[in-house]
Amino acid sequence: MVSDLTENMLRDRRMIYGPFDDLAQTRQRLQSALMDNPGWPELPPAVREAISMITLKLARAVNGDWRHADNADDVIGYAMLWRTFLDTEAGRAD
Repeated sequence: MVSDLTENMLRDRRMIYGPFDDLAQTRQRLQSALMDNPGWPELPPAVREAISMITLKLARAVNGDWRHADNADDVIGYAMLWRTFLDTEAGRAD
């Protein structure tokens, strides 16, 4: 049985991000479009994960309340993690 706390959290998320099924469909379409490209397998896992998380945040924005700043903040955060990974890799190549 699901606790009241969990039910409340799911209700709150539904209000912000829209119905989960809609979100999942949008995110999977975005993810599939990216993964269908020949360069996807060449990406390091950290870059694939950053891109994947960005697709989640984009899907949340278009399916729910695009004004919810957390999504934009998270996109910036994941892009910064990607950038940090690039800088780290560049340092290893020197």
